[in-house]
Amino acid sequence: MARHAGRRLAAARGHRRPCDGAARVAAHGDGRGLQGSEVAGALTGAATSGPVRVDLRGLLVGQARALGIEAVSVSPWCTAHDHERFFSHRASRGGDGRQCAYLGAPIA
Repeated sequence: MARHAGRRLAAARGHRRPCDGAARVAAHGDGRGLQGSEVAGALTGAATSGPVRVDLRGLLVGQARALGIEAVSVSPWCTAHDHERFFSHRASRGGDGRQCAYLGAPIA
């Protein structure tokens, strides 16, 4: 999942210089939420069994920087804890359906 997104983002950058990109990172809570083994494996590339704590913020920031994106900001907001402001699959314990995240570069 993350590896594929990184490739697509790198391809979308085309001839842009590393400093031309920007990223905004948001994650649940402190960013170290429990993930199922299939999600953790897709994010980290490591085989796991059972739930694993994954530092989503750190992982996403690292991937963006590895792609040459130097302008990375990290959101202080939490979709689960700031539920009045955001939709949260986790806060509703799955009752509200699924959601996805998007990381993209602004079109100049």
